[in-house]
Amino acid sequence: MIISFEKIENVNDADFLSLYDLYVMSFPAKERRNRDDLCRLIVDSKMMNFDKIYVYEEVDGEKSATCGAEKTLSGLMVYWNFVDFCYFEHLAIFPEYRNCGIGGKVLSNINSKFDIPVVFEVEPPDTEIAVRRIEYYKRNGFKVLDTNYIQSPYSGKPEDAIALWIMGNNISEDELKKMDFISAIRKYVYHVENLNL
Repeated sequence: MIISFEKIENVNDADFLSLYDLYVMSFPAKERRNRDDLCRLIVDSKMMNFDKIYVYEEVDGEKSATCGAEKTLSGLMVYWNFVDFCYFEHLAIFPEYRNCGIGGKVLSNINSKFDIPVVFEVEPPDTEIAVRRIEYYKRNGFKVLDTNYIQSPYSGKPEDAIALWIMGNNISEDELKKMDFISAIRKYVYHVENLNL
């Protein structure tokens, strides 16, 4: 299986509607942007990337499309490029392609694509699914970096803030202490300078 990514540059992209439906289906309203904000960022932001995830099957060492198509659209990822780290905001695979190894391949590609640390938010281990998700990320080369993180609310309402954990890769404890990635995420991703909860 070969994974490839293609950035959506335009909200008129033929795949945007199905990917937006996946985005809405995969993330509760408190954990995602509204459509207008997302569309504005896709068009205007130099830092944010909204990528399609494609899958090709490998047949005798060559790319071969699955299901007879040239390539199979299997999910989305939203990430932000900063100077010294990359922040993954959302990653979702269409339900019909889950449990097929695509997520692990995507994480492997992320680990090899970026030579800077990659960080993302994850729910704390309060539920069985959250525990399984954290263990899955650990098996795929990520570790818990911060257990006292508060996600700034997309709505701007303090009551919508969510207690989450930060996981990442390729980062030492010393680097973590020097980096102020949480302030950068709050400023550029959530547009919040100070989080007063």
